[in-house]
Amino acid sequence: MAYTDFPPFQEETPQGPRGIIVDQAKKIAEQAGYEVEMIHVPFKRMQSELASGNVDIWIGLTHYKEFKGNTLIGRKTVLSLELMTYSMNQEIMAKDLSELKKYRLITFYGYTYGGLADEIHDPKNHFNFIEVKDNDQALHLLKSRRADVFLNYRPVMETWLKDSPQPQLKSHLFKAFQAHIAVSQKTPDGPEILKNLEQVLPSPVANAP
Repeated sequence: MAYTDFPPFQEETPQGPRGIIVDQAKKIAEQAGYEVEMIHVPFKRMQSELASGNVDIWIGLTHYKEFKGNTLIGRKTVLSLELMTYSMNQEIMAKDLSELKKYRLITFYGYTYGGLADEIHDPKNHFNFIEVKDNDQALHLLKSRRADVFLNYRPVMETWLKDSPQPQLKSHLFKAFQAHIAVSQKTPDGPEILKNLEQVLPSPVANAP
């Protein structure tokens, strides 16, 4: 199974792979009767490594273009990734990307936001945004009123705020992205592996909110 650096969901540490998704993957594999080997792959290579069969499994977002036609995607949700709006002075209660056009956005470098990053960064869509490489930069921009809203995932921010107490940020759920199991089509017995892994997950609830 491929994992990359996206703490606290998954990351390489001196003690080995760690994170919410890593722990869940090990639990799923054990319950399905497998022993999983975690392989660290830089995020930019992860999609092509899975598509080519150099790694067998990925658990996370599955919207990547390299996955189309090259992977088997499970239908059950492994976990939900809550993307939040964070602001200093007003609660940003947007539910649609177009509603954020009136704000000065902060985006995190390297995040795809489930495919939304491409739309935000496309000049023809006229978003006003600044990319940052860490949460401290984002907070500075919010404090100095050079930006209005920061897009980040709830567990990422909660983990950071534990070690970096800051003035209370206003937050609101923007999107909930579903993480799924993806198996390379070049993996021997791939359909059976995906079926066995998904059998240990709870069944989807019909008409769930």
